[in-house]
Amino acid sequence: MWQVGGPSWAVKLGRRDSTTASPALAITELPAFSDDLGRLISRFQQKGLTARDMVALSGSHSLGQAQCFTFRDRIHSDNNIDAGFASTRKRRCPLVGSDSTLAPLDLVTPNSFDNNYFKNLMQKKGLLQSDQELFSGGSTDSIVSEYSRNPAKFSSDFASAMIKMGDISPLTGSAGQIRRICSAHAKQNSPLHFTTSRVLKQKVGGPSWAVKLGRRDSTTASPALAITELPAFFDDLGKLISRFQKKGLTARDMVALSGSHTLGQAQCFTFRDRIYNASNIDAGFASTRKRRCPRTGGQANLAPLDLVTPNSFDNNYFKNLMRKKGLLQSDQVLFNGGSTDSIVSEYSRNPAKFSSDFASAMIKMGDIRPLTGSAGQIRRICSAVN
Repeated sequence: MWQVGGPSWAVKLGRRDSTTASPALAITELPAFSDDLGRLISRFQQKGLTARDMVALSGSHSLGQAQCFTFRDRIHSDNNIDAGFASTRKRRCPLVGSDSTLAPLDLVTPNSFDNNYFKNLMQKKGLLQSDQELFSGGSTDSIVSEYSRNPAKFSSDFASAMIKMGDISPLTGSAGQIRRICSAHAKQNSPLHFTTSRVLKQKVGGPSWAVKLGRRDSTTASPALAITELPAFFDDLGKLISRFQKKGLTARDMVALSGSHTLGQAQCFTFRDRIYNASNIDAGFASTRKRRCPRTGGQANLAPLDLVTPNSFDNNYFKNLMRKKGLLQSDQVLFNGGSTDSIVSEYSRNPAKFSSDFASAMIKMGDIRPLTGSAGQIRRICSAVN
């Protein structure tokens, strides 16, 4: 949700869900595109959700698409619809045929989570009958109007309703399973790895943490500052500790955050000197890395930072360091007879402690020098300017 500008909320861990779907229950229990307002309210009330919850959750139709057969009757026969909107939709949804042809539920900003959905309803531009029913002279008109004026209230209510919805009829005991990925049942009953505010590292087994909303960041990058402020691959332990301390991070934070090198790759030029000249390196590991990183050339050739489980977020990175198999000099110095050896050793034995400390350090790192006032921007996607 965060990637398209939406809100975030704390997701409870450990919910058990069924491993099978029931088409029959879907028909009888879920809202239908043809439902009128009374029926919609009744369906949601049966699940412990209020009319306000219902309107807020319907705002998820700010995203997504619907098949022609679900809105054909509305665009061709309904009089409670904007004529221009109906005409636009008819182009790809004729009276006969094209049942599965798709149309965006929000014609204005179909790829952004915002409150345009409610503005559309007030202009009679709801695609489904069950959408337009929310603003059609009934009891929910005022909520739609409120959300159309107040996107922050919509986001807040949506997050609250999502939390309530997550508490509907969870299975208990050994029934069902705890899913790795919410939209698909897992092949094994493995521990759930979820984020509390964004589905982060979900597919690679990583930890989760609450991400604060509204951080303002620069719209430009500074190569000069990157060189002077960020850790370098050739830094020794003292330099690394100093760099992190200047940002308010401890040596433990530094080691935990370095564990992110359980994922990712590095270019040959960043580890060439280590694999050819360092003495604190496993000979077999160095030999393996030399195959794609010759003494000259191949500057941009890539190698995984973790040779053992390069696509999993785990504590093998620390086990590698204890075997002298750190790829970068700045990795291996964390376990090289210095003050951080004990932390590396601890994380190699205790993956839960590593995950916990990593999450805590990520939160602290998120608080480093945010811009304030009107400087910079709140990004929709963290890795790119809006």
